[in-house]
Amino acid sequence: MGYYIDANGKGPSKKAIGAISQKLHEIAQAATRKNISDRIEDLKQSIRGWTSYFHTCRGIEPENLIALIALIEMSLELDDEDNAKKLLSKRKDFTIDHADIWYRLGHLAQTLGLREEALDNFSHALALVPDHFQAKESLKQLQLVDENVYASIERLKKLIHFCPELAQPYRDLAFCYAELGEYGLAQESYKKAEKLDLHVEPEEQPITALPTPAEPPQPLIFSEDEVSLFASLFRGRVDFFAYQWVDEKGRRGFYPVNRSLSAEELRNHLEGRKTLGLYLLDDEDRVSLAVIDIDISQKALLEYAKDEQESKKLHLLTHHDAIRIASVCDDLKLPVLIEDSGYKGRHLWFFFDSPVAAKLARSLLKFIAERAGKPSSGIHWEIFPNYDKLKGKGYGPLIKLPLGIHKRTNRRCIFLDREGNPLPEQMVALSQVSHISQQKVEEILLTYRVKSRAAPKKKAVESPLVQSVLAGCNVIRHLVNKAKETHYLNNSERVTLLYTFGHLGQEGKDFLHKVISNCINYDYQYTEKKIRKMKSFPISCPKIREKHEDIALDLGCNCVFKVPLGGYPSPLLHALKQPKVWPPESLTVESTVAREDNVIPEDINTKLKSYIELRKQLTGVEKSIERIEADMGSYFDKAGTDSITTVYGVLERRKKAGNKCEWVIKL
Repeated sequence: MGYYIDANGKGPSKKAIGAISQKLHEIAQAATRKNISDRIEDLKQSIRGWTSYFHTCRGIEPENLIALIALIEMSLELDDEDNAKKLLSKRKDFTIDHADIWYRLGHLAQTLGLREEALDNFSHALALVPDHFQAKESLKQLQLVDENVYASIERLKKLIHFCPELAQPYRDLAFCYAELGEYGLAQESYKKAEKLDLHVEPEEQPITALPTPAEPPQPLIFSEDEVSLFASLFRGRVDFFAYQWVDEKGRRGFYPVNRSLSAEELRNHLEGRKTLGLYLLDDEDRVSLAVIDIDISQKALLEYAKDEQESKKLHLLTHHDAIRIASVCDDLKLPVLIEDSGYKGRHLWFFFDSPVAAKLARSLLKFIAERAGKPSSGIHWEIFPNYDKLKGKGYGPLIKLPLGIHKRTNRRCIFLDREGNPLPEQMVALSQVSHISQQKVEEILLTYRVKSRAAPKKKAVESPLVQSVLAGCNVIRHLVNKAKETHYLNNSERVTLLYTFGHLGQEGKDFLHKVISNCINYDYQYTEKKIRKMKSFPISCPKIREKHEDIALDLGCNCVFKVPLGGYPSPLLHALKQPKVWPPESLTVESTVAREDNVIPEDINTKLKSYIELRKQLTGVEKSIERIEADMGSYFDKAGTDSITTVYGVLERRKKAGNKCEWVIKL
């Protein structure tokens, strides 16, 4: 069940791959009535345990689409994008007639930066279920139009083929044809879009409660220093920026401009003549700023478009959510500016003192959003940058710059105080905002992240049972310390702790949460689920030595217990030193020390102790032999021979399969 070494290198043996493949088959057969997500999670859980030993899922061949998706997602979890892409290409081997499968494959392709494949998969999902919400939302995020107009046209035609009822692709197609000077085709495409609009409700209706000035906003004058200040704060991609547009039907968007953002362009934006958007990622996938965008969701927007009172409530909720997020920032001592986005929401701006990786900025904002709780009903939060790296020929994540005029509402996008009132001096607010250092970001994530989904805090209590086990068992104590020091435990180590502390009543379960919460991927609900599903027998000492052989040999795992009749040795027996509290309330001895048919001979512990010591010595000797053989091999390689005469005789090296050698001394 171990590794196999051949000409391609080291990898899981055929026997190991066969075993996990059989297990996945059995899980798939037993879970046919579950929904797709649950079936995938069941398979991933099994694969995750396997990869905790082999650190790869290469070599496992998917027998069906559910297994394929599980293996791709596990490859991404292991940062093995090459294997994920290789597996994704195998989807052509299967017949897909389920929209959710197409959507899930599209999402994976999008994650891997495979735009064409993502488009194809999302389109197939919509062809099966035209109202598939997730597929439609994902399609909106795909950048189907780029500087290659001809390729853009082909992508749009493909989308139209699968989803002929959508109007937006026709509008985009009209734009592309106009770029090529094909005005007849452009007009034809635009007419098709208008015709479709007559049969469906527009994607977005204006909120009547929002103030829309009858007259243009009063123009503002900005000094050169203020324009320079603005330019120093709002930095992103240097070779592109974007103009905002809006048509007579209220539809809006941005189109890219292929040149650097100049001081004159920024002045036009600030003084209301143009409205600009900034592409956030630089050429090293870093950002100088990040934004949490708070908006009214499309569903709520359509539902309450004609209800002025409800629209006002929704608009107010966006500011309440902004305050909630800003309060989290106050607790973390992170500076943030709240901006009225100019239409139906708020932007929260974060500025860094030097460019940081987009992935790091996203992690910070995700953490802040998690601590702030869930969005209010009818409200949607989005983080910018909304992905880590610029892949393909796209322009990167785009955000509208503040202090300009929103083209749809004709309102200026200004910074607000916590009560929702405009700040009296907009540029002063920008000049005084503090910047966030990368060190500060890393400190916050390291200090708080592992606790972001922890259990509700409880008063500290003495844990006599837990302390007895920790004092008595070297291996268990080592695993607990490892969780605290490295913030990581593999699946086997977590199971060992589960079947130790999980059988110590509520005291042990609370301690288990405390230990696992040190690990970066800790989840309270997931850990609690594992506790509930735990079998009634605690882990035995022999099982611990089998699962953690190196640790047991290094630290010693040779405790001598007075084992109860019909029982077996387990770290939990250390807790029997607490006669007043053992067994814990609600537990019986039968549920804590399981019964076995065989009676343990009295002298077995002495024999076992000697055996363990000899195995420990043997392991050390074997490792020493391996090191010496490696040294001798290097001597032979340098000499270019397979035999050397020594004072003990002729030493010969005989090579075997798998880069192994046999050493023979001829006297």
